[in-house]
Amino acid sequence: MPGGWVQLGAATVRDRAYVSPTAVVVIAVLGHVVPGFVVRRLDDVVGTGQALLIVLPVFLGVLVLVYVVLARSNPAPEAHFERGELRVGAVVTTFDRLTSATLYAEPPVQKQGRSRITLAIAEPHGLTAYFPLRRRDRVLLDERRRELIAEVIRRSAIDVPDSPYDPRRRFTRANFPGALTKDEAIELVRNVPTPGDALPLSG
Repeated sequence: MPGGWVQLGAATVRDRAYVSPTAVVVIAVLGHVVPGFVVRRLDDVVGTGQALLIVLPVFLGVLVLVYVVLARSNPAPEAHFERGELRVGAVVTTFDRLTSATLYAEPPVQKQGRSRITLAIAEPHGLTAYFPLRRRDRVLLDERRRELIAEVIRRSAIDVPDSPYDPRRRFTRANFPGALTKDEAIELVRNVPTPGDALPLSG
């Protein structure tokens, strides 16, 4: 295992950021509607050319601000294997405190692979690390990073949650959709499903 802190997540903000489909739609609509609305309003006052000169710099500034916010809110998870620690931004935990792994697929989790797959591993009421694994046909993490993430999971306490109302775990998949066992999470990371492949979900 490498020494010191090692980056596990994707190298670019675009690949690291986990943005829900609803947020994408809202951003797209606002990005299309708001500039056009402002230009039409300013057109009557200063003329179309001047309106564009006012709106375009503001719109570009907003895009830069969104990028900065995404960069700060989606830091790449890092691991220190000698210490057995996982870090996301300023939050640090140990591998053995990680207890849950959740698969997010878009469209929502079903038995077949989807256009976007993200794995989240977390400790109770604390750190959560997101690992976008695939977008459409492109796997976002190289084999080395995926093996390092698999090692973090192997040294964790990850398992599917228990429900006091389901002691025999007959309805675990319904109660905790997307929840993975340790073995399922390792399999997901090592062999990222392509569109149409079955997802590693038991039950």
